Amino acid sequence: MTQNAHSADGRPAVPRQVVQPGPAAADRWQCVAGNLVEVDAVIEPGSTICDGVARALQPSALTAAAVRFTDLALHPMRYVQPAYSSSPDRVAYYSDVREPEAPHAIAVATATYGSKDNEPFLHCHALWRDEDGVLQGGHVLPFDAVVARPTPITAFGTRDAAMVVAPDPETNFSVFGVVRAPTVASAVAGRKLVVAKIRPNEDLVTAIEAICREQNISNAVVRSGIGSTVGGQFEGQPLIEEVPTELLVLKGHVAPGEDGAPRLDMDTALIDAQGMIHTGVLERGQNPVLICFELFLEVVGP
Repeated sequence: MTQNAHSADGRPAVPRQVVQPGPAAADRWQCVAGNLVEVDAVIEPGSTICDGVARALQPSALTAAAVRFTDLALHPMRYVQPAYSSSPDRVAYYSDVREPEAPHAIAVATATYGSKDNEPFLHCHALWRDEDGVLQGGHVLPFDAVVARPTPITAFGTRDAAMVVAPDPETNFSVFGVVRAPTVASAVAGRKLVVAKIRPNEDLVTAIEAICREQNISNAVVRSGIGSTVGGQFEGQPLIEEVPTELLVLKGHVAPGEDGAPRLDMDTALIDAQGMIHTGVLERGQNPVLICFELFLEVVGP
C-alpha cells in the first residue's frame, strides 16, 4: 500500500509502508556495540529534565545513554503528541504544545541521552494520569519540563557510541543517529551495550532480532526503546488505524527461540494521533517504523 490511499473520512488509510519525502538511506539501521557504564544519580528539583540529566551524567562522560526515571514529577510540563502533517514535506508531525495546569507525577518515563549542536540533548517519552485518572502520554519537551522533586535516575550508557541529532534527508526531521565514539576503557568491565537506530519501514520486531543476529547476541535486556510506528498492531488486538504514533518500551528481552535464533518479547505502550494509549506485545512483521526508533540493549548472555 502507499501513502496515497484514503479512508472514508479523507485521512490517509493505514499503510504498512510509507513513502518518505526523501531518498531512503542505504543502511536501514545504525548499530554500535560498546562497554556499558551504569550510573545511578539523583536529579534535584528546579532544573529542566535535560539539564538535570546532563549534570547527573557529566562525571561519567557518557556520549549515549538510556535513562529511566523513578518517582518523577514535572511542573511546568510541556509536551506534544503525534499528529498528521499538514504538509507533504513530512509524513507526520507533532500536535500543538500542551501544558497541564497542575504538577504531574509520571508513571513511566524513558529517554535517550546524547547531543545536539554539541550540547546535551534528551528525547523523552512518558506516561502519566491526568486529574481525572485517565492515562495520558506524549513526547516531553526537554527544555520546557522542570523537575518538581528529587528524582532518582538509572542510566545505561557508553562512551564507545554517541547519539547525535542531525538532519535526516529521508524523513525531513532532525533525529538521533548512532556514531562510533573514541574508545575509552569502561568503568564496569565485562558488560556490553548495543546502541541502535532503526529507520523507516523496517519492521520493529524483526529488525531488533536482525540486529541481535548481526551482533551475535542470543540473550539481552531492552533497557530503552522509543520512537514511532505506522499505526500499530498488538497481538490479539484490533489494528490501530491512526498512522502517526509515538511509543515506548515498558519491558523487553531477547532469548533464543525454538529454532535457536534470537527472538524478541517486548511489552510496549503506544500513543496514537487521537491521544489514545494502547499497550501490549507488538505483532511480528506488522509494525514498520514510521520516523525512527532508538534502541538500547544490554547483552546478558552469549
